[in-house]
This record gives sequence, structure tokens and C-alpha cells, in this order.
Amino acid sequence: MNIQIDKLNRLGFNSLKMIFFGLIIFSTTLLNAQENKWEVKGDQNNYILYGSRKGKTEGKFIIYSNSNYNDDELKKIRKHVDINEFYLYRINNHELFISAFKNSFTDNRIKELVQNDETIKVTFILDENGKIMAVYFMLLSSTSINVYEIEKLENELLKVISFIVTNPIEDNSFGSFAVRTSFKEILKGEIKAIRNNEKSTEEYL
Repeated sequence: MNIQIDKLNRLGFNSLKMIFFGLIIFSTTLLNAQENKWEVKGDQNNYILYGSRKGKTEGKFIIYSNSNYNDDELKKIRKHVDINEFYLYRINNHELFISAFKNSFTDNRIKELVQNDETIKVTFILDENGKIMAVYFMLLSSTSINVYEIEKLENELLKVISFIVTNPIEDNSFGSFAVRTSFKEILKGEIKAIRNNEKSTEEYL
């Protein structure tokens, strides 16, 4: 156990600090957005959107959540892991993550999103075995990305992305794995957040 703790400490204070603040931002945004939400329909799924495109909240975030995910039920039956356990997931493949985007958006559309300085944060909710239980998408409220593109992206990610747990996690728990990126990174084919995760968890493989 001491060996595992020592390894965690070597992951680096800066990386853990970035993850910690990322979780705070995501949680705070979702919490504040609960008061302003609406539902939109994709081709096959309905999505709950939190946030606003106008008024006092202009310029803030919108979170897309597939209505099939039951957040309240999840929190009743599972315990959220702490920050160290959160960091003990490793995404399966950098290239597959990029391919999911390129299968969801045409080349011209990606270039258009680059011109618009579009960013996106994809948050995976994972169980103690690394199985994906939910996916959330955080966008700026000024985004031009629509529900059909989000639905396509979600489907593509669920086809190819998986995770491994690099240290034991308690049963009946859940954690988060977030990838914040820009379409500029997608176009270049290099996602810094995933590369950092690969480097930090390499010693566990």
C-alpha cells in the first residue's frame, strides 16, 4: 500500500492540482446551472442542457447530458472516489479519441470550429472497473455545435473509448475522467490532456 502511495506522489503536484481545479469548475458549473435547464431532441436521444445562451449567463458554459443517464440514482447507490483515485484511470487510446471526433465532424466543419475558437470538455463517469456509465459535454454558451453533432460524438466515443484502473478502487464507487481540448488540437491530431494522462500512468502498466 505504501508503494502505491509513493507512486501517486510521484505523479506530480501540478498535474493533481490541475485535475482538482478542473473538478471544482465542472461541479460548480453544473450546480449553478441546475436552475436553468431545458431539453432538446437529437435523432435517437433527448438531452438535458444546463446553462443559457442569453441574458446574464451569456458567455458561460452549457453542459449536455443524455437524459438516459440518471445522476440522482447514481449518487444514491455509489460513492464518489477521492481525488487520488480519480487520477487512477488511464484512457485506452489517444488516436481513437481523435478518430471519434473526425468521424463525427467533417474536415470542413472541424476547420470552421477552429476558426470559431471552439473548445469542448468531455467528462466520462466511470465505475470501479473503468466502465463508462455516463458522458457529459461542456461547451461555451456561444457554441455553434448542435445536439445532432453532440449525439454523433457521444456514440462514436462510446464505440471506441475504454479505460483501465491503474490502482484498486472500492466497489460500488465512481470517478471522473475529463478531457478538455480544442478543435485546434483535434485538427492537429494531438491532445495534450491525454498525453499527460498517458505519461503520468505509464509506470502502472
